[in-house]
Amino acid sequence: PAESNGIDRGAMKIAILVLVVVAILATVACSGGETGPTAAPMDSEPTPDVQSAVEAGIAATREADKSIEATITARVEATKAAEPTPEPTPTLPPPTPTMQLDPTVAPTPTRIPQSMPIAVPASEEIRGFAGRLYDCIKENREFRQIYEQGAVIGGTAEGMTEEGVSELVEYRLSSKEFFVLAYTEGVTEDSSIEAQLRTILELCEGTASGQVQSGGPIDVLSGKLYDCMLRNDEFREIFRQAGTSSAAEESLTHEAAIGLVDYLLNSRDFFILSARMTARDNPLFAADMEASLVECESSADAAQPSDTSLRDYADRHAGGPGAIYVGDLNQLAGPAVANEFLSAYGADLGDDYGDVPLDAIRDHRWIFESDYYQSLLEKAKLTNPTNLVSRGERITLKHACINRTLPWCKHMEAYFVPNVIARTNGQVRIETTSFPELGLAGFDTADLLREGTLGMSEVYGGYVGGQFPTLAVQNLWGLWPDHETHFAVQVSLAPEVNRVVAIEMDAQVLMRNWIAGDDQLLFSNHRLDSPGDFRGLKTRSHSTELSDWINGMGANAQAMAFAEVYTALERGILEAGVTGANAGLSQRWYEVINYINGPLYSFNSTINAINGDVWDSIPWDLQQILLEEGAKYELEALRLSAIQNLTGLQRNIEAGLVFVEFNAEVRQRGFQSASESVVPNWVKRLDYPDYDDGTVAAFNNNVGPYVGLRIERDGSVVKVPITKGPHAGRTIEQVLSE
Repeated sequence: PAESNGIDRGAMKIAILVLVVVAILATVACSGGETGPTAAPMDSEPTPDVQSAVEAGIAATREADKSIEATITARVEATKAAEPTPEPTPTLPPPTPTMQLDPTVAPTPTRIPQSMPIAVPASEEIRGFAGRLYDCIKENREFRQIYEQGAVIGGTAEGMTEEGVSELVEYRLSSKEFFVLAYTEGVTEDSSIEAQLRTILELCEGTASGQVQSGGPIDVLSGKLYDCMLRNDEFREIFRQAGTSSAAEESLTHEAAIGLVDYLLNSRDFFILSARMTARDNPLFAADMEASLVECESSADAAQPSDTSLRDYADRHAGGPGAIYVGDLNQLAGPAVANEFLSAYGADLGDDYGDVPLDAIRDHRWIFESDYYQSLLEKAKLTNPTNLVSRGERITLKHACINRTLPWCKHMEAYFVPNVIARTNGQVRIETTSFPELGLAGFDTADLLREGTLGMSEVYGGYVGGQFPTLAVQNLWGLWPDHETHFAVQVSLAPEVNRVVAIEMDAQVLMRNWIAGDDQLLFSNHRLDSPGDFRGLKTRSHSTELSDWINGMGANAQAMAFAEVYTALERGILEAGVTGANAGLSQRWYEVINYINGPLYSFNSTINAINGDVWDSIPWDLQQILLEEGAKYELEALRLSAIQNLTGLQRNIEAGLVFVEFNAEVRQRGFQSASESVVPNWVKRLDYPDYDDGTVAAFNNNVGPYVGLRIERDGSVVKVPITKGPHAGRTIEQVLSE
């Protein structure tokens, strides 16, 4: 297929950059290779200088790793017994100007050959380079994997076993002092390693910072090519196969070769820097890169989905699960789930007949006409899905949902799980469980996900907001005058929330659960007709911010696991419980209380995320399929939200509860509690203004303009005009009085 489309030549030519990365990594990763616990496989015995280096390494890691100490000590004794003869100290050539890594220089061959004299900086300068490289590798998990693969290439080429190389790398990375010592010795023995050390340091630090400066022509070309390959799956896959084959020819295992190429393809910065290094040695590489870009863009344009093809997709999937909006709302109406799930989940995810009716769709037109909905259509790649390349994988992801009885957990089982199985030919399976089944309350979700105790989990900002106040921004209860406003805020905040999950939890965001019908309601045996009726009411809360709202209303907030609330309400331990209509219905709270008061408007969302190490272990094509199916899941969740925003409350009323709707006085008092209790207390938890990590700016940019609030530099909260969203140009008092 590649040859028939004529796009293999360019991808094959630029695959040379994989070989350059392999060569650089192999040289740097194994420089000073004798200085470590795997020196024994060499035919010649180590010199006394090397022996001293090993002894220094033992001293540096004595307290850190007793097992390594024992191993190295035994080898040192063996070398002492052998009484090796010292080698003469090499005479260093006269210094010459050091190599300059200027990204703005035109791509000409500038790397100095190993036989040419090269300036060797002072020992302290080399120590500085090596120390920075050590810190960078330790902080960059993906780059460490690439570094280790480079060591395997260089070490096996020198006669070491693969196990021996792995032991060497593990030992080096256990002690910064020993790591630095190894490279100081390496540069003394081979002065060309300095340039390689500088290059690999540039590569690591550039990709770790995410701030690669693109100034030269090759940077611009490679950046454009990388972006093109994101749009052109076929060209990307051909490059992946060519690069993997080339890397495998350089003594890499197949798995290691795939890992190196996937890292190139998953990091734009790494790709650009690798191309920059390649161009320094190969004056023809820029021309190859330009030709490849032309081929990629021409074939990508031919494969780009048109409006017509997307409309064709909409026509084929109209009237049920998988329906999308491309100008015709009528196509979204129909059954909520596929026939095989209708009896189990139909009434839970649709109306009483298991449908999503057209009138509900029309009432929520603003969802389907939003920019976010359009972005999901692009992310889902409905007309040009990623090709399945992997074969024989057996990946099981165990997903922890808050509670199996919740509608979005049921939706995952009815839609996302079977779609993933079908797209991957059964190579990826998702087993759902729940917090109660795992004995979890939910408040430690972030730690368990980061540690890997949970491989895949739902993350609710309300549960983890105390630990990560940034995630609580989306759940500042009492601020939202209606569903459309909260949806707009959620969408605006999404990039910031994703960043926190990725950095603070070391996890990959897969998709969002859109939790419609999640207006917060107070289930109680008390009518709440006025602000005074809240006074002293013992009320279950599920988040720090909700507790602030409850306390701000004069009630008494109490934290309690979701599964325990029914019994507490039944026995009078609690006087009220706060949750969404569908959530309360799922737990049958209507059996132990009489009134449902509210609402606190909400169009909530939670994150489904995968532990970083688990995600990294999944092949690239399967990762892309998971992301595409996640986008399709969100599109379907938004279709269902149209009816779920209507059915939850109605079903509680049908179950026997009396609905007490908040009047204008309670709504005004509720917003006052939010602006005077919820937001100020959240700001305090940020330790603002003493500590400013940008979270307050995120509020001022993504929340305040929709509800008419702003956080000042001194931490105070003031009212400002509403400038974004459905109520732009009005005051919050006008909105709440309606």
